[in-house]
Amino acid sequence: MDSKLVNPFIAAMVSVLPMLGLTDIKRGNVAVKDKLTTTKDVTVLIGLSQDIRGNVAYGLSDECARNIASTMMGGMPVPEFDEMAQSAISELVNMVTANAATNLERLGKSVNISPPTLVTGENITVRISQVQTLVIEIFTTAGTIELNVGVEC
Repeated sequence: MDSKLVNPFIAAMVSVLPMLGLTDIKRGNVAVKDKLTTTKDVTVLIGLSQDIRGNVAYGLSDECARNIASTMMGGMPVPEFDEMAQSAISELVNMVTANAATNLERLGKSVNISPPTLVTGENITVRISQVQTLVIEIFTTAGTIELNVGVEC
């Protein structure tokens, strides 16, 4: 997979997360998977189409998702990952992916994104596609976000 297609997503995370109150954004380990799967408590999927086709999956622990939702809602406690918290996380992912699509357009790649799909549950595996996937850990003060980018041109 071409890193030029992944870097816009990392740049979007670094750009958008601080606007929502998340700080100390750092990139962690990078790994390659043969297929796009995730096993986190919360997974938000967004499809990509046009010049770049594929999917992006953002994986978070339940605690990280609640911490991020709390931060986005001005510090309001989020004891459970309810509809309001789910909406906040879906909006965060939508904003990051839209920003990444804008970054890709600057590289001459036209990209449309689908609305986010949120999947929750313990001990589940979400298999999205058979395309090679780059997995990047993004560390924040709220917890770790697993960014899974499985795209092709």
